Amino acid sequence: MAPCCTQHASWHTRLSCLQALSFHYTPDVRVSMFQNIDPAGQQVSPVTRVQVWFAEQPLLTKAILVVCLGIYAVQVLFGYDNYGLVCLAARAITADWQVYRLLTSAFVHGGLLHVAFNMLAFIPIGTSLERIQGTLALTHLITLLILVGGAAYVTFATAASYIPWSIATKVAYQCAIGFSGVVFGLIVVDNSLTGATQRSIFGLFYVPAPLYPWTLLVIWQLIMPGVSFLGHLCGLLIGQLYVWGLLRWLTPSSSLLQSMESSSWLHWLYSKPMYIANTGGATGGLPITRPPSFAIPDYEGRSFSSIVQQVRTWLSHLLQGGWSRVPTQDLDAPTALGAPLIPEPSLSSPQQASASQRTGDGASPRTAAAAAAQARQARFEASQKPQAPS
Repeated sequence: MAPCCTQHASWHTRLSCLQALSFHYTPDVRVSMFQNIDPAGQQVSPVTRVQVWFAEQPLLTKAILVVCLGIYAVQVLFGYDNYGLVCLAARAITADWQVYRLLTSAFVHGGLLHVAFNMLAFIPIGTSLERIQGTLALTHLITLLILVGGAAYVTFATAASYIPWSIATKVAYQCAIGFSGVVFGLIVVDNSLTGATQRSIFGLFYVPAPLYPWTLLVIWQLIMPGVSFLGHLCGLLIGQLYVWGLLRWLTPSSSLLQSMESSSWLHWLYSKPMYIANTGGATGGLPITRPPSFAIPDYEGRSFSSIVQQVRTWLSHLLQGGWSRVPTQDLDAPTALGAPLIPEPSLSSPQQASASQRTGDGASPRTAAAAAAQARQARFEASQKPQAPS
């Protein structure tokens, strides 16, 4: 291991070193490097934890987070609020051919809570799907949801404008912005990959898995009636068509994606840290189930309905604990690990630590290090006790 990445290096040095080495370490090494307490016994700052968390996000998920937050920061700094020029408005697209709105509307948000909720919902789902499908395949899926979902919005809104004596006639003139339409489409795809039979709604009750995205659509509209129901509905419908395989004629095959990744003109992207290569998973043969090693009880932690609990858990880890990850396979292979997992419990006594060290139980670096430290402490205390006279 490089000297800058040893246990005695500072947190900032370890973070910089790990980024420079493009994360080519196994999860075992990374767990041992990112302890809750540094070797000097000092608590790690929340800023450093955010840096470590951000550095571990897959490339596309990280890029979308930066773009959406960056655009909102520009809006705040320059006081930009002329959403009528960039929003998804069916009348402006059909009458004036302002097709750029299909793209710009997805990345512009109307407020801090708007962008925060969308990103908190997107990050766990985007991370999970990117580790399954690969960066390039997820890029295609999100592009599909933005463009085809926007086209569906324009089609439905324009058709509704011809319905006489209906409140739907005004839909063509409404203005929709935000990434939530894409999020609803990703929820459908993510839901199809879990293999669950039931899903939890905000931890209050369960619904059959096929009805989960539709239940979220209705409940979210009741909670926040001002959001665009048609925008969410179109994202959900396009996601459902993708899961059913009806958009395969618009979806590149895994062999094509892999040939693109092996080409020289994409080498600059493929060599980026946290780029996930395509291995043929979930790009053309939906649905598949996630590997059992990544299973989460009741399939919570990745879903949109657990946002409140997820935020509470993340804040608790950020302010009090550390981010840890249970190693399950080598980092070079795409994983489906979306949410940070709880730290492993330490052993309760020096005797158990010593026994664990001898037998090899608890093979993760964190448990082994704790066992070794407690064993050394037990030997030290034993050496300090006065010896009985012979």
